[in-house]
Amino acid sequence: MSIQWQEIFGYLGSVTVSIYIYPTIYKAYKNNQIKISKYTLTLQTLASIFFIIYSSYPLILPILLCNSILFLGCIILWLLFLRNYFNIIVNTKNDVKTVNEVV
Repeated sequence: MSIQWQEIFGYLGSVTVSIYIYPTIYKAYKNNQIKISKYTLTLQTLASIFFIIYSSYPLILPILLCNSILFLGCIILWLLFLRNYFNIIVNTKNDVKTVNEVV
C-alpha cells in the first residue's frame, strides 16, 4: 500500500503545527519568563488531550502525532510556569525575611 499525497500533507502539517510551541519553550527556559497566558496554555493542553483521544480510534496518525508532540510541549511549559511561580514565592519570602532582619 502506497502513501497517498494527502497523507504526506497530513504529516507535514502535523510536524509544522507541533513545533510552533518549542520556540516559546526555549525562550521561557532561557529567560526564566513565560510570555503566554495560563488560560491559553490550559486551552491548548485540553485541546491536545481531546484530539489525542479523538485520533486514537480510528487511528488517525497525523493528528495523533501532532497533538502528542503539542501535549509534550504544553507539559514542559506548565513545568516551567510552575518553576517560575514557586521561584517568585520563595524569593518573595526570602526578601521579607531580609527586610525583617534589617528592621
